[in-house]
Amino acid sequence: MASPFKHLVVLMMENRSFDHMLGYLKSADYPIEGLDGDETNPSADEGPAIRVSPHARSIQDLNPDPAHEFPDINVQIYGNPQGTDTGQEMQGFVKNYASDSGNAVQGET
Repeated sequence: MASPFKHLVVLMMENRSFDHMLGYLKSADYPIEGLDGDETNPSADEGPAIRVSPHARSIQDLNPDPAHEFPDINVQIYGNPQGTDTGQEMQGFVKNYASDSGNAVQGET
């Protein structure tokens, strides 16, 4: 059977995930694997979990810039710099950003 697709375009934008750019397009009429609005990430200071929001506007929202080094990405994805699978993937973004900025509260914004 022939594929209905003629081209596949991969768009990569630094520090911008699919969820950040397009995650809130999810709807009953457009059932992509996007955001429901109830997804969370643990806070950096053991406070309440940080809920996703559609309020990100521009690159000015993230100052300083999130870390790009391999150990930082491991923390973001696996929760530890070694990249050891803990079964809790994608739960270290707030923790890593707060660590990089030196301010736990900044990781929550």
